[in-house]
Amino acid sequence: MGVGTMTIKESCLKNPYYKAFFYGLNYRESCYQCSYACENRVGDLSIGDFWGFGDIESLPFEHKKGLSLIFVNNERGEALQKEISTAMSFIERPLEEAIVGNPQLRHPVKRTNRVRIYRLLSRFMPDSVTSKMVFIDRKILRK
Repeated sequence: MGVGTMTIKESCLKNPYYKAFFYGLNYRESCYQCSYACENRVGDLSIGDFWGFGDIESLPFEHKKGLSLIFVNNERGEALQKEISTAMSFIERPLEEAIVGNPQLRHPVKRTNRVRIYRLLSRFMPDSVTSKMVFIDRKILRK
């Protein structure tokens, strides 16, 4: 760790930020119109969590902490994947299987209760706090 940094380890189920992210309560407005939320990716590789993996118990390696999804999007990505292939296990899976648990591979996320949540928060927080919170849309606070 570098100077002035710290690491906090806790269950993601107890972390309020992670829970808000998981349920889509703290997405930015641009998340609902993301032009990158599709199968055709712009980077060499796309990396994320593999939600929706089929028969997870059949895997020949440890998976208790989850699985990662890596899309090879072009020739450069293929070269990168070959470079790292000795350091990890890879199993090729159908694209449709990945999309089942990762719908943002087809379309942007659907709008959530974000506006309602922020309106509720703004009622209970002092103005000195809400005015400094860059993640709260000012339009929402005025209503």
